[in-house]
Amino acid sequence: MRLAQYALLVTAIASIGAVELSQQLKIPSIWSSPMFQSGGDTSSSTPPNGQPQPQSTSTPLSESFQIHPPAPILTHSGISCSVTLVNRSFANSYGSTSHLLFDPLVSFSGTPCADPISWTGLTLDIHGETRGRQFDRLGTVWIGNNVTGQGVEVMRLDNPEPTRTGVYWDIQKDVGRYWSLWSQRADVVFDLPNIVDETYTGALNVTLSLTASVDGVVGQGGKHRRRASVAALPLAERAPDLVLPLSKRLQTANSVFLITGVNNASTSLTIPQNAARAIVEIYASGTANEEFWYTNLPTRFLTPSLSSAGYFGHGTYREVQLHIDGRFAGFVTPYPVVFTGGVNPLLWRPNANWGSFDQPSYNVDITPWLGKLTDGEVHEFVVKVVSGETGGAVGEGWFVSGNVQVYLDESGERTTGEVVRVEGGDEVDGWVDGTMEGDPTTNGSLTYEVGLRRSRKFGVVSSIRTGSGKEYLAGWYQQAQYGNEGYVNATAQTNDQRSYGWMRSVVFDNSSIDSSWSWDDLQILSDAGLQDVQAVQLDYNYPLYVASYLSNSSFDAQVTQQFDRTVRRISPTSSTEALGQMVGDETTVVHADPVAALAHTTLSSRRGEARSVLVDGHIANGTGTSEQTFMYRDMAGGTIDRLTRTNTTSVLEDRLRGSASGRAQPMQLTTA
Repeated sequence: MRLAQYALLVTAIASIGAVELSQQLKIPSIWSSPMFQSGGDTSSSTPPNGQPQPQSTSTPLSESFQIHPPAPILTHSGISCSVTLVNRSFANSYGSTSHLLFDPLVSFSGTPCADPISWTGLTLDIHGETRGRQFDRLGTVWIGNNVTGQGVEVMRLDNPEPTRTGVYWDIQKDVGRYWSLWSQRADVVFDLPNIVDETYTGALNVTLSLTASVDGVVGQGGKHRRRASVAALPLAERAPDLVLPLSKRLQTANSVFLITGVNNASTSLTIPQNAARAIVEIYASGTANEEFWYTNLPTRFLTPSLSSAGYFGHGTYREVQLHIDGRFAGFVTPYPVVFTGGVNPLLWRPNANWGSFDQPSYNVDITPWLGKLTDGEVHEFVVKVVSGETGGAVGEGWFVSGNVQVYLDESGERTTGEVVRVEGGDEVDGWVDGTMEGDPTTNGSLTYEVGLRRSRKFGVVSSIRTGSGKEYLAGWYQQAQYGNEGYVNATAQTNDQRSYGWMRSVVFDNSSIDSSWSWDDLQILSDAGLQDVQAVQLDYNYPLYVASYLSNSSFDAQVTQQFDRTVRRISPTSSTEALGQMVGDETTVVHADPVAALAHTTLSSRRGEARSVLVDGHIANGTGTSEQTFMYRDMAGGTIDRLTRTNTTSVLEDRLRGSASGRAQPMQLTTA
């Protein structure tokens, strides 16, 4: 994605600009450093397809990487088959997507993966190479058809910013939950907007592939565990039966919505009458003056001098809301992805931040609303991004899309039901406190705090009856807490953010639950793990500390960040055999008869520092260092424990252990 502003480089802003989202964006003078310039002749050749290619060189590329869970998640592939979808040099590619008609029967013909019904694993694979000077760019991959709708986003990605000698990167993402789309003829769109000219010389040479696997197993614990492997059911039997787009639904173009101010993203859908369970998945990224939303100032403190110095308003709190037919259906708290050009690019070489190459998505369980949604009528799904300030407006601009993952009841008859109780709504009870002394851009300072007055809570529980005759109460509960302490003066900006919470999908046996029971009664039952209660709870924690310090001769930065998602099992009914039914997604509950997940954890904690020497407002030299710890625990007993230390040019240490370390991303790194 594009750089909007570096607030603390305001005294070193160059007059050059780059166009994105139809606006002129200021580019910091960090780009004038020789470290970011292409070596030799910056002209480019033009092959017959009209896409400029990067200047060739014999210098080997260095690896940029993002530590990432194994893919496919949970399932160990037996036999794998890969097909290249796109192989392209993205140069002047704004408004020029790569579009193809994908047919699995043709693409995998003659391979062991020729029949999609037999697939047990599915991944999207990215390999990219670039050299010269270039921004990080926001890329997206879409799939769809004319029956269920075009434009389901299945991957959102960023690229490393190149060096003079060049870099390469790889990432694999589990896309098994989109099996229903990949298993038939579909339109695939890969959008990676880029500009190559005399200044920004780095074309992005990217290969996008799809890998299917068969004969997969789960439960292999590796050499440190003694656990019998279990055959994984084919994705056809465990993935959602239907995936519907929440997007612009375009066949050959990017289908993302851009949210600015108080506008929203609206999609009209008809849900099948026999839908027995449904999950909404949301992709959301802040861009332009919302790229560093976690550092934005409360609007009440945003003076003309601060605005002209590159600061933005609307405070630091953001949540993404889902509304269905005008009713609030839930919210998600976004993780603050810092892209490879963020704060100071030296922070992210060669180790990119969590979520850079494969951005996280967020789920809301809408099963409690199915009683109304299965009536055969068209229903409006609206995604909003709101702040904690009065009116909830945000700046420009958030890229959002989503989808509805539907599990069908085999009877084909209509699912009925009614909402029993809703507690909480879309109102964000935020607060702001702070003190401004003088002008923070000269000899003054601003100290402020943004937060929620109380825990953000929402819950809904409904009675559900499927066409097969199964009756249960379906609940969706969630809670979030937030706070951010900020400081600004002429030479420094710091933000210390706390953001954590949980979300829970619960199913109660309707024969033993009184629908008049209170919210607290239902919570106690689900916490107790009774036999007639099945639940999956996702706990998350996204703390962030970011600081920048600027003087006439130096520009230093520090980012400490954590991504923590843990699935907790709140049901005693799971078994090793049940693992074969799991898709691998951390919040999966299968069909109308849920299978609760075993404990599943992803924890990434990273601290990075950059120190730069400025000469005439430009970076003359500098270095970045990082230390990252990573812990992974999956539902089948797979483990990864990792400690990685880097500086700007080298991997200093990579300690990799665990029963699933052979499937780690990336594999064991070469150290200096």
